[in-house]
Amino acid sequence: MKLKLVLALVTLVVAVVTWLSLRGPSAQAQPVASITLPAPGATKQLYPGCNNVSLTFPDGTASQAVVQAVTPAGAVESMWRHNAVQNRFEGFSPQYPQVSDLLTVNFLDAVWFCMTTGAAPGGTPPATPTATPTPPGGTQPPQPPQPPQPGVTADVSPTDLYPDNQPQGSTWVRITNNGPDALTNHKVDVTVVETRSSLTVPPTAQSAQGPAVEYTLNLAPGQTQDINLGWQFDLSQYDYQYVVSVSAKDFTDPTTSNDSYTEAFPTVPPPPPPGGGSWGITTADLAVTDIFIKPNTEVWYRITNNGPDSLSNINVNQTCTMVRTPWTTQTPDATQTTAGPITITVSPGQTQEFNTGYQSFVTTQWKYKVTCSITVGFKDTDLTNNTYFEYFPPPP
Repeated sequence: MKLKLVLALVTLVVAVVTWLSLRGPSAQAQPVASITLPAPGATKQLYPGCNNVSLTFPDGTASQAVVQAVTPAGAVESMWRHNAVQNRFEGFSPQYPQVSDLLTVNFLDAVWFCMTTGAAPGGTPPATPTATPTPPGGTQPPQPPQPPQPGVTADVSPTDLYPDNQPQGSTWVRITNNGPDALTNHKVDVTVVETRSSLTVPPTAQSAQGPAVEYTLNLAPGQTQDINLGWQFDLSQYDYQYVVSVSAKDFTDPTTSNDSYTEAFPTVPPPPPPGGGSWGITTADLAVTDIFIKPNTEVWYRITNNGPDSLSNINVNQTCTMVRTPWTTQTPDATQTTAGPITITVSPGQTQEFNTGYQSFVTTQWKYKVTCSITVGFKDTDLTNNTYFEYFPPPP
C-alpha cells in the first residue's frame, strides 16, 4: 500500500513539473531581453532559457537581422526552427554564422530564442528561471553549431555558371578549390538568386531566392567540381541572371570576398520545328565546334556538318555573346551580343569558319566568356550541340 502511495506521489510531482516547464516563464521570472517585431510593432519579453516566438518579419529576412532586433545585444545564444519535413531543428548562432543552417526566416515562423546566461535589464539577476532549453513538446533542440575543425583551410569559390542545354535547360555552377588544403567529403551551402526578365518593352523582372542547399565537395587544390543547381530556365521566353553564393560549413574559408558569382543567360531564339521526316526535307546535324582567336585579329568560331545531307548556300541564324568579368571582383561588368544570318556551304564532315566581330583579348584585367549559338530552317537531328562557349584566357 505504501509503495503504491509513493508511486502515485512521484507521478503527480512529475506531471506538475512537466506542466510548469511547458507553460512558459512564471510570474516570478524576470525578462532578460526583449524583441521588437514589425507589424504591428509589438515588443515581446524574453526570459532565461528558450522562448517560443511567432515572427512577423517578411519572408526571406536574414536570421542575423532577426537576432539584431533583440535588445540588449548579445542576449541571444542561438535561434532554432523546427523543420517538419526533415524532422530536425535548424539553428542560427550569432557567434558562428558561417556554420549555421538557419540563414533566413519567413512570416509567421515559430522559432525558439535560447538566451545567454546573464542578469536581467537593470542588473538584477532573475529570481527563479522556469523556462527550460527544451522546446514545447519535450523535443530537445540540437547543440549550437560548432566552429570549423582546425587545420582544414580551403578557399572555395564559384567560378562559372553555365546552361546544360538551350533554349530550355538547367543551370550548373562550377566550384573551385583555391587551396591550400584538400577537401574530402566536406560540406558547403549553396544559395541561388534568380532574376527573370521578360522580352517586353519595357521589360519586367521577377526575382526568386531558393533555400541554402548542402553539397559535398571532394577537391584537391586547383580542382573544380560541377554541380547541377536544379534551376530550370526557358531562354526562348525570358532573359535570366543568376547569383550563386557558396558558404563553407565544416572547414575554414579564409577568403569570403570571392564566395559569390553572377552571370547572365541571354535569350536565344527557339529552333524551328523539325521537318517531321517528310520526303524532301534537308536533314543535317549542324554543330558549333570551336571558338578561337586568329593571331592578332578577331575571335572566330567553327561550324561543322555532321551529316547526313550536304548543305549549299543555306541561311543559318547565329547569335554570339561576350561576357566580360574582372578578375578582381568575379562579377560580370559588360555584355555584348551580335546576331544575324550567315550563309553556309559544307558537306558532311566539313567545317566552315565565321568571324564573331569581337576583337582578340590580351589583358590581365578581365576574363571573357564567348558563347555562340545557331538555329536552322531544316531538320537538325541534334540540337544539343548548337551552342558552344569558351573562356579567354581559359580557366587554370
